[in-house]
Amino acid sequence: MYARARLSEEEPIEGQERARRRMESWLLEVAVVVGRSFEPEYGAPPPDWRSLVPLGSQEEASDWLQAEGTCEGRVE
Repeated sequence: MYARARLSEEEPIEGQERARRRMESWLLEVAVVVGRSFEPEYGAPPPDWRSLVPLGSQEEASDWLQAEGTCEGRVE
């Protein structure tokens, strides 16, 4: 909430929209990689994929989904 308040005060609306698009793009990318963990023909993330989110196992992918699922609807 602090970061959102600072963004609103310090960034013009165009900057805020760019930040939101980057966040949404990142969330979609991570969600796609997480989904691979539950498909037998895909499994682990692609070898060239890099992220700060640990997704090397199905358990880590499930943990990420659970954590993000509890935040659903909180982004304004």
